[in-house]
Amino acid sequence: MVSCFVTVCLFILTGVKCSGRVNSYGLQQRSRDIVRAKPYLRSTDRYCTHCDMIRPLRSIHCDQCGVCVTKYSKHSIFLNRCIGTGNELLYMLLMLAIILTILVILNVFILETLRGWMAFKIFYYFINAHLQLQCIIDALELLIYVQDGLT
Repeated sequence: MVSCFVTVCLFILTGVKCSGRVNSYGLQQRSRDIVRAKPYLRSTDRYCTHCDMIRPLRSIHCDQCGVCVTKYSKHSIFLNRCIGTGNELLYMLLMLAIILTILVILNVFILETLRGWMAFKIFYYFINAHLQLQCIIDALELLIYVQDGLT
């Protein structure tokens, strides 16, 4: 129960936390000024034609979100957000919490299944022991009957 609560909280925090977007009006304006002064920068890999700005180091443009993200890791379809500098740690914690929640649910399911199976096994052994005891009683009665018949 606690693991489910933690997973939901991490899901909400990861979805709300900014992913490290580098798009801002001031940065775009400065990039345009720099590109006007040095037009050769427009042809480099660091210039983003979609955002019309020079991207910082280790940032990539996300086609799904339409923004450049610092230290872009992936676009999560689970969260419908980019995973970058701002929410990378929360995303890793979320994945860990999901794995732990799945393990807890599987553990409870397996224990309940085994508990039901063990109850069936105990019932089976009880019936089997009762039948064996009945066979022993029948064998003793037969032995007593045979002994009485011989004497």
